[in-house]
Amino acid sequence: MRDYDGASNRPFDPNDPLGPGSYFARTRRPIVCLAFLAPLLAAYEVGVIWLASSGEPVLGGAGGWLRWSLAEAGTGAAFALPLIVAGALLGWNFYGHHRWEVRWDTLGGMLGESLLAASLLIAAALGVRSLIASEDAGSDDTATGAAITVDLAEEPERAAPRSTGARLVGSIGAGVYEELLFRLTLLPLAYGLFRLLRCGPKGAAVLAVVSSSLLFALCHHLGPHGEIPAAAPFLFRTAAGCVLAALFWWRGFGVAVGAHAAYDLIAGVLLAG
Repeated sequence: MRDYDGASNRPFDPNDPLGPGSYFARTRRPIVCLAFLAPLLAAYEVGVIWLASSGEPVLGGAGGWLRWSLAEAGTGAAFALPLIVAGALLGWNFYGHHRWEVRWDTLGGMLGESLLAASLLIAAALGVRSLIASEDAGSDDTATGAAITVDLAEEPERAAPRSTGARLVGSIGAGVYEELLFRLTLLPLAYGLFRLLRCGPKGAAVLAVVSSSLLFALCHHLGPHGEIPAAAPFLFRTAAGCVLAALFWWRGFGVAVGAHAAYDLIAGVLLAG
């Protein structure tokens, strides 16, 4: 993903056939991803403070876990999480020798890509739900088919239903922090581990994608507020994790976050009523 210009005499990234100045290369620059995610980071933090002031319960999902971990460590969680994300992306941009240019047309294109990917995931979810519903016709147990349309964030089935505002904030937080945890952090670590175990580059990449996606799906069923285990949502989230990993790999962290957040907002807020 390095972004050198021609004057550096370094070869272009083979994943960027149009060159380091192309749109497809710009979207993967960490500084561009940070600019794209800044409104989501701000909205999530403001939303968490607003929910706390109105007496809403602590949010679940990766955002809630990370905030709780920082609070246990004595860190000001209200500001530490976005600063960690910003610091990581700024450091990545600096030490990766990426350009510092951010263009509005690039951000607009990333928004369009995110909405397109989210729409395809929604279509897939509705298609799977219809298939399951048709197979379950005449059965008293329709929970499995309905569960497939829940958002990719954690939607507790063992707790009281959340308000629309809580679901809205939770969807944003899941998009940012679950991608931070499972794609930006866990996916490269898993790839490095499988390479250390003497797997080839392609095999390590496949194993890293599948294993991180399985953990992504599994985390939604863990803890006192996790969903009741069911095959359909677990398999769908595993497949969605693979799609998000592919987006992260080829289109960058920003587009992966945007697609995840947009999907959760549509499925968990708009379609959920």
